[in-house]
Amino acid sequence: MEKLTDIQKEIAGKRPLISLKVCQQKSKRDGFYSGVCGGILTGILSNRVLKLSPNKVVISVLSSSVLIGYMASYKSFSTCMADVRLKQELQKQDTALRKENTERMSDEVSRHQPQESVFTDPYNADDSKSGSKD
Repeated sequence: MEKLTDIQKEIAGKRPLISLKVCQQKSKRDGFYSGVCGGILTGILSNRVLKLSPNKVVISVLSSSVLIGYMASYKSFSTCMADVRLKQELQKQDTALRKENTERMSDEVSRHQPQESVFTDPYNADDSKSGSKD
């Protein structure tokens, strides 16, 4: 298996393939259903309301379903990828905040550890250093 170059790793970090594939599948599904629904509505409106000839109805149904499907698919894909980018940014911010909190907590713990007292009692200074008991 090939090793990735730095540029490829950077691109893969910005747009993970799994989320890209999921967004593509979702946008295809949304575009298909929107195109079918738009075609049905166009057929009903052009046949009953506008009273067009059958050839014109077929042309209007096909053209409108393709255009509606394309627009819905495009919008769905761009929305999904924007959500993925937002999640990535939030995850990066969350990671940075956790790192910052961990560093701050470790600093607080190190500050609160008992340290040797700078103050020495002048009356017991000799006894504590010599270690002899009376």
